[in-house]
Amino acid sequence: MSGLKKFFAVTARSLYRVSAERNEPGWPAVIRIDGDEDEAFPLGTGLKNGRFVGLICGVICLYNDHRASDVERPRPAEMINTRAWGGHTSGVVALFFTEDEARACFAESDRKFADPRWKAKTLAVLEAIGENHPVFVLGQGNCSLAASYSDGD
Repeated sequence: MSGLKKFFAVTARSLYRVSAERNEPGWPAVIRIDGDEDEAFPLGTGLKNGRFVGLICGVICLYNDHRASDVERPRPAEMINTRAWGGHTSGVVALFFTEDEARACFAESDRKFADPRWKAKTLAVLEAIGENHPVFVLGQGNCSLAASYSDGD
C-alpha cells in the first residue's frame, strides 16, 4: 500500500488512531484510544462498516462506495448517502503524524473544532494523504477538512 499508513485525530471528546491497514472484515481502523467514558463507544473500539476513511466537513467517517472497484477511485464521502456510512467521529480539532503530538493536543482543556493552534499540523497530514490515497479520501470544496480552517488563522 502506498502513501500515508496512519495518523492520529483529536476531537472534542476523543483521540483516535486512524490506520489504512484493514482488519478481518476489510475495514480500515479508526480506533478510539483515549477520551471520556462512553458506554456506547468504549476505548479500544472503532468505527465499523466501511472500506474507506472519509475526511469531510469536519469529521472522519467510514463509508462504502459500491460503485468503486479495487482499482477505481471511490467518490468522496459527501457524494455518498449517509446510510452507506459506518459511523463518524465528532468534530475534528486537529490531525497529527505522531501519537505524542496528538496526546499533547488532547491534554489541552480549551481545544476547539478546527483549532488554529494545530492548523499547520492538520494541513500537513492532509497534504500527506493527498488526492489519490487508496483508503483515506479527502472531501472536496466546502466539504474538505481544510475548509474547516477557512475562518481561522
